[in-house]
Amino acid sequence: MTDGNYWNQKYWPRVMRQRLSRRRLIQIGTLGTAGVVSAAYLGCGGDEKNGGGKTPIAGETPVAVGTPRAGGTLTAMAQAAFSSWDPALVSSGIDKIGYNNIYDAPINRDIHPDGSLTIKGNLAESWEWVDPTHLKMTFRKGIKFTDGTDFTAEAVKFAVERTKNPETKSTRTAELRSIDHVELSDAYTMTYVLSRPDYVFLTLNDMWACSIPSPTAVEKWGSDFINHPTGTGAFMLQRQESGASYELVKNPNFWQPGEPYLDGYNIQIIPDKAVAASALKSGQVDFCLRESLDSADIVSFQKDSEFKVSVSGAQGVKRIFIAKTRPPGDNIHLRKAMTLAINREEFVAKYSGLVFITPAPLPRQSAYNNPDQPDPEFNLEKAKAEMKLAGLEDGVTIRLSVSTDPTDQSDGELMMQQLAKIGVKCELDSVPPTGIATRAVSGSFDFLYMNFPADIGGMEYIMREIYHSKGVFNVGITEDPNMDAIIEKAWLEPDIGKRRELYWQVMKIAMDGVYEIPIIGVSDIAVMRKNIEGYVPISEPGGPELEFQFRRFWLSS
Repeated sequence: MTDGNYWNQKYWPRVMRQRLSRRRLIQIGTLGTAGVVSAAYLGCGGDEKNGGGKTPIAGETPVAVGTPRAGGTLTAMAQAAFSSWDPALVSSGIDKIGYNNIYDAPINRDIHPDGSLTIKGNLAESWEWVDPTHLKMTFRKGIKFTDGTDFTAEAVKFAVERTKNPETKSTRTAELRSIDHVELSDAYTMTYVLSRPDYVFLTLNDMWACSIPSPTAVEKWGSDFINHPTGTGAFMLQRQESGASYELVKNPNFWQPGEPYLDGYNIQIIPDKAVAASALKSGQVDFCLRESLDSADIVSFQKDSEFKVSVSGAQGVKRIFIAKTRPPGDNIHLRKAMTLAINREEFVAKYSGLVFITPAPLPRQSAYNNPDQPDPEFNLEKAKAEMKLAGLEDGVTIRLSVSTDPTDQSDGELMMQQLAKIGVKCELDSVPPTGIATRAVSGSFDFLYMNFPADIGGMEYIMREIYHSKGVFNVGITEDPNMDAIIEKAWLEPDIGKRRELYWQVMKIAMDGVYEIPIIGVSDIAVMRKNIEGYVPISEPGGPELEFQFRRFWLSS
């Protein structure tokens, strides 16, 4: 089987074995409308000492060498058109290739060489928790939107209120639901007033919902703002052929001195993976992410001296979400039987070794990795015994919702074959990729297969919105008072590292009770021509503050 449509560093296992807090990122929020998180990137092997799968052979992660040169353009590839350029309306993970270069957010995360994480300012110069429900931020002066208007605290207030306004019909309201209102002290100082104590809110403050558009441009263009995105980022949208291509040019007044190095970059939409591989080889495009290529093609590019291949970090986990509050998902013995019947090594082989075995929801090689949590076990005899305990020794039929994406379809077929060995017959409910998000949000599924992010923002989002009984996306998935209590304790913990250890407790409950079934871990993979410098994955020390930022890319020739 071939894969496609999903998006080692030598020191990574050492970093991941340390119990240190790390990295923050972007979204689900990346899920958003539960976002098309299914557009993620496959990659990376687990650390065997930590109980992960075998580490695949991969190209060294490219790092910046030499002195950056200004000038030039490159062409990046995306597999699908963007959902929107509007910060209040974005819903697809692929949007970040363009979106994260147009806008800025108040804060970013900072990964240190030892793997530890701190939060650092971006548009915000400083911040202070006045008390658990009041977060005061002071913003930088002298920054302008690309329409020439000044960036001020009023713009942040405008963005928050616009996103929370029901008339906007924003896909990003979940990230901001802790906010009761915001108060301005002066032109550059603002306080988020929260409806309840929530220290997690700060780590979500660089997610999509917190990206700041120009109020002037929003008011000028109205509903057509989606075609005139205006932010404070390193690039500006110059031209687009919707669904086919986008052209971005350098913001000459970007507030970060000396950046970006490129004069601009283009984005070509190429849905077909065979065509995508050919376009990369022929020079039609210069840079692409995992989702655009089959694993076999990535392995081929790893052996081609004209290209660099980066395989790094933990982007997410492809897993089966389960509606556990109703039959048949409410039968714990059926859930245990299913996870025991999944032979994940066959999935690793299917993806040419470019994925890894991992527990969930905090996967190997992620910032919140718990090295003491064992990987899910494969044992057919135990699985059959659980089916007997479930009262289903004669078999059962389940509905498994799976995206029509070819990769997910072939994953679903492999799961069908494996589960059939214990008498579980899967009826595949094939859903368009964007429909998977709708199913997740509405709860209209019994078992649902999809990817979900593994970065710190994604982890915080999972705990807040999926595992807590009152989460926005907890639609019949979980009702556990003990789990709720631990998550609520995390809301009151300002230290990310200590919060991570609370999440380890949640993880143990989830894995012991089979609250979901992890299939494989996925991570960031990028393939680029050898003259592209400055690329560092978001999961690595020295990486960009947000996923897929091009402001530090430069061309060596």
